[in-house]
Amino acid sequence: MDPLSQGTVGAAFAQSIANKNNIIKIGIIGFLAGLAPDLDVLIRSENDPILFLEYHRQFSHSLFFIPFGSLIVALLIFPLFKKSMGFKTIYMASFLGYATHGLLDACTSYGTLLFWPFSNERITWNNISIIDPLFTIPVLILIGIAIKTRKRIFSFFAIGWIIFYLSLGFIQYDRALSAAIKLAESRGHVAERITLKPSFGNLILWKSIYQYEESFYVDAIRTAQSTTWCLGENIRMFDYQHHLPSLDKESQQGKDIERFRWFSQNYLGYDKEKNLVTDIRYSMIPNQITPMWGLVIDDQRGTNEHAIWWTNRDLGQSQLDLFKDCNAPCIVFAEVSGSIQGDPNRKLSTRPQMDNAEWNSFCNKLSEMGKFLDGEGMPLAYHHHMGTVIETHEDTIRLLENTDDSVKLTLDTGHMLFAQGNSKKILEDFSSRITHIHCK
Repeated sequence: MDPLSQGTVGAAFAQSIANKNNIIKIGIIGFLAGLAPDLDVLIRSENDPILFLEYHRQFSHSLFFIPFGSLIVALLIFPLFKKSMGFKTIYMASFLGYATHGLLDACTSYGTLLFWPFSNERITWNNISIIDPLFTIPVLILIGIAIKTRKRIFSFFAIGWIIFYLSLGFIQYDRALSAAIKLAESRGHVAERITLKPSFGNLILWKSIYQYEESFYVDAIRTAQSTTWCLGENIRMFDYQHHLPSLDKESQQGKDIERFRWFSQNYLGYDKEKNLVTDIRYSMIPNQITPMWGLVIDDQRGTNEHAIWWTNRDLGQSQLDLFKDCNAPCIVFAEVSGSIQGDPNRKLSTRPQMDNAEWNSFCNKLSEMGKFLDGEGMPLAYHHHMGTVIETHEDTIRLLENTDDSVKLTLDTGHMLFAQGNSKKILEDFSSRITHIHCK
């Protein structure tokens, strides 16, 4: 799950062994230990674009590694707390915080190698979304109360909420599974396998994928008081002979496809227009097959050259229509080409910057998009962001002064403060252009 959820759950379980004198420190240790397994995101390679897929949620998330990971955390933290707590207490808090991480990640649909090194199976219980505020916020509040009152009873309430919500996820999963089976039967299909995943931030709307013969069928299922479904799309399963008959399976691209097959649990499709092997489990809209990531296969590449890792966050017409139907007030957009996000080795100071010609081209294109979206009744709200081409107060002013009035602004007080800018000044000078605000 997201880092805040992981740290919060780690803190709640660690506080179960605290007393009123050390509950704050124990909570901090549990929070840090709950974050620690995700340091595996640092395992990357410039030459191998999908190495990170193999190592994220691998050994650092396994049950076998918990005692060792906890020990590493405890050894690093001990010098900070040795005057007030013994090593045994620090290790136990680290152990409880660290142990929650892999188990919580296994509740999502991404896949976690819980039983490494004895098994390479990616465990997915699919009973919670990667981000779910209804899960995290109550836990965070209860931990805060526990710290303020110095009573760990509230930590146990937090643990109770965690167990209740995850159990509710299993119940909702079963309801969605029953609906998916009925949907397949209504089409005259006998599903050979089914996977379900909750959509972003809730346990009500689910993405259903089932295999029948040589195709995957993707639908959305809503599990509220009653169960309903929204029919979706289907796609032929990826097959070398049908989609890439000329590709040498022993080439590096062929090996990359097999690695990707393992990661996606063999839910592979193929986009002929993009020469893209896709992971159909993930899409922006739950009843669509439009992929979020995949491998671009180029038959002109050498035998030892890797496939190209591809990600997509493009806005399609169907997504635009969905935002309209939801009465969304605007579309928040940030240009992240060349940004430092996703590369832990880059310094903030290495963010991309544009010369005058690039500025002119960027502002002209942004103005065109602003006019188009304004005509659609869905204004574009540009988000200045740390580590990107539009970061500083000066960048933001230049953007607003050189784009059409249809280009609005998402004023983010946190990013502006971090960039040493003045949100109040921008609000005063460009109030008519501000359509969305992130208060931090």
